[in-house]
Amino acid sequence: MKKCSKYISLLLAVLCLVMSFAGCRFDLLVGDLSLPGSADPSTGAPVVETTLPQQETTTLPATEITTLPTVEQTTLPPAVEQTTLPPAVEQTTLPPVIETTTQAAAKTPDTMSNQELLDFFNSSLNALKANKVGLTRSKLTTIQDLVLSNSLANSLVGMVKGMLFSEETEYASAAKGQSNNDVLSPSGQTFASALTLNDIKSINVQKNGNNYVITVVGVDCNNPTSASPCAKVFDYLTLDDVMNVYVPKVGATVARENVSVSFKNSSAVLTVSADGVVSGYETHTYNYLTMKNASIKKGVTISTDLDVTLYTVTKFYDFQY
Repeated sequence: MKKCSKYISLLLAVLCLVMSFAGCRFDLLVGDLSLPGSADPSTGAPVVETTLPQQETTTLPATEITTLPTVEQTTLPPAVEQTTLPPAVEQTTLPPVIETTTQAAAKTPDTMSNQELLDFFNSSLNALKANKVGLTRSKLTTIQDLVLSNSLANSLVGMVKGMLFSEETEYASAAKGQSNNDVLSPSGQTFASALTLNDIKSINVQKNGNNYVITVVGVDCNNPTSASPCAKVFDYLTLDDVMNVYVPKVGATVARENVSVSFKNSSAVLTVSADGVVSGYETHTYNYLTMKNASIKKGVTISTDLDVTLYTVTKFYDFQY
């Protein structure tokens, strides 16, 4: 306990010493801060100017500046302009379309109905005239049968045949780009076929290599005119043709009312590709001429009935498209 008191006394002495020193230093600092020429307010005596010692300036050592090496600048190539593409369209796979109606154009002639086949026949032929396709025609008419009712006139059969026809083939042609209306039957018409199902007896088709052969048999016509079904595709003989051409040829005299013409069992045969390109066409026609009570004068006059069957085959070929 004694020892502890001793330490306390020593500490208090040190503390008093520090406080005394601090008080003296404070008075000194206040005196040093008095302005020059000022008087002491208590005594009026001038205050002695005291110059404080100049604080020592410490010069810090210069910091060494290190020069960094220059980095070589590299010029980059100009940036490529980026083009923003439109967003990709998502492809959607649609379900297959189920065709419910078969188009006629997709059919081949051997799968067509009679109406479709006849329409195809008409359009293929009509294209020949409409497009002014070049072609050649050969025509041969022969006397298939000749009957005289008067037995005495039978000796005239050969003569009558010779007078009717020389049976020589006739030719005609039309160049490509030239009108073929007068060459392709029916002659003088702008169409080659205008048949309907009511104008024909039958129609059939057979495949021949890459082509199709369509055969149309026309209905029979008596004393045909331009309004008759046979006039829609064939060249035919009229009553006027018989009276003005054939009666004079045989040297006969006959009343018009005793003359008749029948057009029977005639057919048209077309060879054509599936896309309608014609490579062959021919017609086979039969004209039956009847003259009742005709008078044929060859030295003597013979009265007889005369029945003549004329068969004409007309072929068209060398098509130039």
